[in-house]
Amino acid sequence: MTVQIDVTPVGAASIGPALATARARQPTPPAGGILEATIALGPAAARLEALRSGAYVVTTGQQPGLLGGPLYGLYKGLAAAALAARLESELAQPVVPVFWVAGDDHDFREANHAAVLSTESDLLELVLRERPHDAAQLTLAQELVGDEISAVLTSLAEATPETEFKEGILSTLGRCYQPDATLADAYANWMAALLARAGVVVFRAYARSAKATAAPLLLQALERRAHRLAASGPVPTPQDATLVMVDSRLGRDRLIEDDGAYHTRRSQERWTTGALETLA
Repeated sequence: MTVQIDVTPVGAASIGPALATARARQPTPPAGGILEATIALGPAAARLEALRSGAYVVTTGQQPGLLGGPLYGLYKGLAAAALAARLESELAQPVVPVFWVAGDDHDFREANHAAVLSTESDLLELVLRERPHDAAQLTLAQELVGDEISAVLTSLAEATPETEFKEGILSTLGRCYQPDATLADAYANWMAALLARAGVVVFRAYARSAKATAAPLLLQALERRAHRLAASGPVPTPQDATLVMVDSRLGRDRLIEDDGAYHTRRSQERWTTGALETLA
């Protein structure tokens, strides 16, 4: 497959052959489980009907981060919205921007902090907490925000300048980043609020309904070896590693093929194919 890449997705150059291919086929409406896993607020809610009817989509995404994480996550969403608007005009068909949240990521050290500019224009790092080295590697869809968020939001309010937007932003952040919310859900709700006016639908890829819809694909992926990916880049996994992970007693763990069955890489828990089919 040949992919044509423009200098910028919203530049003046034509997307060319991809448009002709898109015009020649009609996209398939997503399964109900996919739609159940979406968040669409304000203007974005109107795009859900187009999605139900089988609109084209422009997708982007990011793993969760504290207070929205790095700004490039927001820029991804806005870029997807701009590209969707351009394609919708050129195709004369609905195109919906979708931002998917990778809540199955378990890198807590990447998600536990945020950097902001203070009133004095200094870079201030706000840290939620640290995860003990020997703790279970919970996914961010399982890791709760926790009570530490109160101190983080207080520090954010004290360190940043007063503007006409500040009160509303802090209020929305407080509603999204509740102590009993997961980091993934908090991030998904915050991004949905930020990107609503751009018409971006947020997809919680970690949601139970989405996982149920994806189950057949996950089972197929068990048959594919990680070394098949090695040709396109470094894959630091054993040769018999699969592309599938499960929740083990040590948290998120990769499945390794093991004499007709599977075991998890870190916890060494053994799974039969039948057990994994039942889990899926």
